Amino acid sequence: MAEALRLVLDLHCHQPIGNFGWVIEKATAGSYRPLLQALARHQKIPFVLHVSGPLLEWWLSNARDMVDLVATGVKRGQIELQASGLFEPILPSIPRRDRIDQVRLHRAWLADQFGADATSLWLTERVWEPTLPSDLAAAGIRSVVVDDTHFEGAGLSIDELDGSYATEDEGHVVRLFPISQKLRYLIPFKPVEEIVAWLKERHTAGQKLLVFGDDGEKFGLWPGTQEWVYGAGWLQKFLAAIEANRAWLKPTTLAEAERALPPAGRVYLPTASYFEMGHWSLPPKAQVALDAVMKALDSKAHVEVGAAVKPFLRGATWRNFLARYPEANRLAQRMARLSEQTRRMGLRPPDGLHSIEQLHPAVRALFRGQCNCAYWHGVFGGLYLPFLRDAIVGELLDARARLEALRGDQAGAPHAEQTDLDCDGVDEVLLEGHGWSAWIAPSRGGLVELLDHWPTRRNLLNGIARVHEAYHDELRRRDDAHAAQLAPKSIHDQKLALENAEELLRYDERGRGAFALELVTDGPGSEERLAATAETRGPDRYGVAVAPLRLTRPLSADRARVDLAATIEAARGTRLDVTRSFELHADGAFEATVTLAAIGRPLPIGWATLRFDLSVPGAGLDERRFVLQDGRRVPAGEAVVFAGDALELADERGRFRIEASRPFTARITPIRTVSRSESGVETCLQASALLLAFELKTLSGEPWRLLVRLKPLAAT
Repeated sequence: MAEALRLVLDLHCHQPIGNFGWVIEKATAGSYRPLLQALARHQKIPFVLHVSGPLLEWWLSNARDMVDLVATGVKRGQIELQASGLFEPILPSIPRRDRIDQVRLHRAWLADQFGADATSLWLTERVWEPTLPSDLAAAGIRSVVVDDTHFEGAGLSIDELDGSYATEDEGHVVRLFPISQKLRYLIPFKPVEEIVAWLKERHTAGQKLLVFGDDGEKFGLWPGTQEWVYGAGWLQKFLAAIEANRAWLKPTTLAEAERALPPAGRVYLPTASYFEMGHWSLPPKAQVALDAVMKALDSKAHVEVGAAVKPFLRGATWRNFLARYPEANRLAQRMARLSEQTRRMGLRPPDGLHSIEQLHPAVRALFRGQCNCAYWHGVFGGLYLPFLRDAIVGELLDARARLEALRGDQAGAPHAEQTDLDCDGVDEVLLEGHGWSAWIAPSRGGLVELLDHWPTRRNLLNGIARVHEAYHDELRRRDDAHAAQLAPKSIHDQKLALENAEELLRYDERGRGAFALELVTDGPGSEERLAATAETRGPDRYGVAVAPLRLTRPLSADRARVDLAATIEAARGTRLDVTRSFELHADGAFEATVTLAAIGRPLPIGWATLRFDLSVPGAGLDERRFVLQDGRRVPAGEAVVFAGDALELADERGRFRIEASRPFTARITPIRTVSRSESGVETCLQASALLLAFELKTLSGEPWRLLVRLKPLAAT
C-alpha cells in the first residue's frame, strides 16, 4: 500500500482595519461561523486556521462565540493556529524591527488567548522576499506557507514539488510549504467528485503532501459561494468525502507534517507573490502586454512553448504599487518615518517586543496603521476605498499625536525640514507644528501633497487620483453575455460592466493636492476652461502648475515656514515671477501667499486659481458638507458654483474654514473613481475639488498678491 497522501487545509480569515462592522458581521455570519461550525462537526479532520489581529479583535468584542469555537477546537487538538504580523501587514513593506515585533506579538497574543504555540506563519498576500527567513526565525517561526508558483521562479517544477523545503538567510532556517494553486482553483468552485479524483491521482503518483491555503471568505462571502457551499451542500459533501477516503487521504496540520516529513530539499525563492498580485502591480500597458503573452502561450499553436515558458513569467513585485500610486507611497513613507520616531524615543526595548503588555499605545497605533489592505489595489477595492485609507491615516496620526504629546512643553513646536519625503530622489519640504504636518513639493509647482491635522486624526487631502487601470478597457467594451451556471466563478473571473463608462472614466493629468496654483485664460469658453482646471485637465497657462520652484531663503529649524519662487518665460519679452510662501501659525492656521509679477511688458492672465482636492468633507454621511457664507449647506458629492471670500468644511469630527484676502468665484466638483471590487466594479466619491478663481485680467505694474488661510474651528 502506498503511503497516505497528507492534506493540509489552511484557512486564512481576515478583515482590514477600518472595515465597517456590518461587513465583518456579514462575513462572520455568512462564511466564518458556518465554516468553523461545519469543521467542528467533523472533529477527525484537523486543520490550520489563521485569524488576523483585526478580525480577532472584532470577534472578542462582538462575536465571543467565534472565540469560543476556536478555543474549543485548539483544546481538542483539531485546530492548529497560525501566526502572521499582529495587524496583518505585508511583511517586506514595513521596517525589519516592526515585522519581527508584529509576528512575535501575534504569537504571544495567540498563546495568551488560546494557549497555542503558533510556529507556522500565514504570509500576508504571500509576498516573499529572500531576506525574510532571518526575521521570521528571530520571531520564533519555523515554517511558512507560500504559493507553489514561487518555486517555479527558482527552477522547480510544480509537478515535482512534494512536502516542505528548507531555506535560510544569514544562517537562519525556516521550512517552506508550497500551497497548491490547483487546489486553490478547485476548492470550493468544482464538484467534490472532481476534487477527490484529482487528489486520488496525486496519491497514485506517490505524492506525500498537498497544502490548500486560501481565504475563508471563499466559503460563503465571495459572489455565488453562499448558495453553492452551503445551500447546495458542497462543504458537507467535501468533508464527508475526506472522511470516507481516510484509507489513502490523511488530513493533517503543518506542525505534524513538519515532524513526519523531512525537508525534500533546500531552495532559495526569488521575490514573489501569487501570479495575480504580480499582474496587478504592473502598469496598465504592461498588464495588457502580459495578458496577451499568456493568451498567446495558451493557444494551440504555442501550447508546448507555453508550458515551458509560463513558469518563468510573472509580473512586478508588490513594492511596485508604491510606484504606481503616489497615495500608497505617501502612506508607506509616513509609516516608516513614524516607526523610526518610536525607536528614537525609546518606546521599544532594544531586544524588541515580546508581549502585548510591552506595547506602547503609540507603537500599537503604528502597527495598526501598517495593515496592508489600504496600501494596494487588485480585485478588491483596497487603496481605492476611502474608509480604509481614512482608518490607516487615523491610526498613523494617532501614533503621531501620541509621540508629539511625549515631547512635553515642546509639543506642537514648529519645525521645517527639506528632505526627500516620498523617496522619489527629489527633495520636498516638511512643515510641522501647531497640530499640522504638510508635505510641499517645490518641484511640482509648490503643490501641497499631504496635509495632516493630528488633533482630528485626518489628512484633508486623503483622496486618490483618477488613473487608467487595465480593467477600464474591459468596461469600455461592455459585454452583457451571461452564461447560466450552478457552480460560482472565481472572483478573478467575474464579468465587469459599467453604465456611462466613457463619462466616468476620466483621468487626472496633474497631481492632486492643495493650494495648486494655475492660470486660466479669460474670454469665450472660460467657464469650460475653469471646469477643466478643477478636473486637472486645464491648459495650465504659462506652465505655472508644474513650474519647479526654488527656496528663496534657508529654512529655519524653529519656524514652520517656507518661501519659494520661480521665474517663467511667459511671452516674448515678458517674464512671470511667481513667489509662494507657506507657514503654520500658533493659532492653528495654515497660511499660504501667492505673489505674481510681470517683468517687461504687461502680461494677459484672465484668472488665477487655487485648487484644493479635499477629502473633508468626504462621502457617505449627511453631516459631511461645505457651508457657504450665505448659510447654504452643500452636501459632499454635489457640484455647485458660488461667489464669496470664505467657506467652511464640516464633518462629524470638526470644521475647517478657508478664507481669502480677495473675493473669488468658486466651484465644487465631485471627484469619483471607478475601481474593481469583489462584486465586480464600483464608483466611489474620493474627494471634492474646490477651485477658487480670482479675476486677474492683466498683470502689469504692481505685483498681484493673495493670502489664503486654512484654519480648524471648534468641533460641530
